[in-house]
Amino acid sequence: FLYTVTDTYEYSYAGISFVEDEVTVNVGEEYMLNVNAVIDDDSEYKVTFTSSDENIVTIDEMGYVKCLKNCDMPVIITVKLNYLGETFTDTCVVNVSEE
Repeated sequence: FLYTVTDTYEYSYAGISFVEDEVTVNVGEEYMLNVNAVIDDDSEYKVTFTSSDENIVTIDEMGYVKCLKNCDMPVIITVKLNYLGETFTDTCVVNVSEE
């Protein structure tokens, strides 16, 4: 039996994920949310962060969250990777503590 490979397949794997799925941050403190981003080459990409409630928790372009005031409900932070025409996302739950 002779087996010859005649087809080649190119695929890429890309994605982004938070290192932690959930964190607790004190009011007035800053905390850096780390992400793992997977890209295949040096193609242009863009990473952005958003908060589900900017009045409670803000996040900057580097991934630093700051809790502005206490809230009984968690705030969801979303990270988005735009790469090669596709969008990849992940979320992290931020619980705010008054400590």
